[in-house]
Amino acid sequence: MKVVRWVVAVAVLAYVVYGGYYFLSQNSMVFPVWNVHSVPIDPATVPGLHDFELSDGNARVDAWYLTPLDSSGAPVTFTGDSTGAADGSAPPYPAPLLVIAHGNAALIDDWRGDLGPVRQAGAGILLVEYPGYGRSRGQPSQKRIVNLFAAGYDSVAAWGWADTTRAAFAGRSLGGGVACALAQRRPNDALILLSTFTSVRSFAADYYLPGFLVTNPFDNLAVLETYSKPVLLVHALDDTTVPYAHSRALHETAANSTLITREHGGHNTLEGHWDEFWTETGVPFLVEAGVLAAE
Repeated sequence: MKVVRWVVAVAVLAYVVYGGYYFLSQNSMVFPVWNVHSVPIDPATVPGLHDFELSDGNARVDAWYLTPLDSSGAPVTFTGDSTGAADGSAPPYPAPLLVIAHGNAALIDDWRGDLGPVRQAGAGILLVEYPGYGRSRGQPSQKRIVNLFAAGYDSVAAWGWADTTRAAFAGRSLGGGVACALAQRRPNDALILLSTFTSVRSFAADYYLPGFLVTNPFDNLAVLETYSKPVLLVHALDDTTVPYAHSRALHETAANSTLITREHGGHNTLEGHWDEFWTETGVPFLVEAGVLAAE
């Protein structure tokens, strides 16, 4: 019996050490800043980009507002008196707003060339960087990121750049968690979730750990249980990073959702196909949701 007790005690201790290791290292797994291989760019080189900073006292992050584009693809010129905007400009009218949150191994810089069709459809785009990513400073966490996104939303609304009565939130992978959390904090009319999970807690079982140890849960399933506005879900069948079953569960939970299944492409199923996605799927969805005006 002593041997049995000793073996059990050693096993329990080993499991506690194992669980403690993952508990302490989970932030670097959810936010793998060390694995971000994107190359930051100079915002001044992106047509129609207005950059400003957001801070919560501990983190200071970049935020970009991309103006709508005219029919020729040129940025809509901002005119008028200053309304307090960071660069002293004001748009001719508040534009419909699309807030986009990137994945956990990306930067806002990665979106610079992928939004032409939705900008030409009249949307202004808000991109907010995560603390510790790219040019930004601070430690990332769910609470901090969502607070900074809410501050960015409030800023572009206060400056008269964005019409928040016509707003949609979009997120890819981890960004879907940001979009869902923001949807509980700020008025919006639609969600676009790309390769998104039900909750970070759902992955704890893969490590034989209880979900309550997860400190940044991003519980998208709980959000969609009470979300009644249109939701667009896109997921690849052969995604091995976030299995397709996650979007299926989100689709079955949301009261008003559309699930588009892609046969190929894995977790990065839309890479290289953004023009096609926005033109054929994203923009029509936003028009139907009342965020963008029909042509």
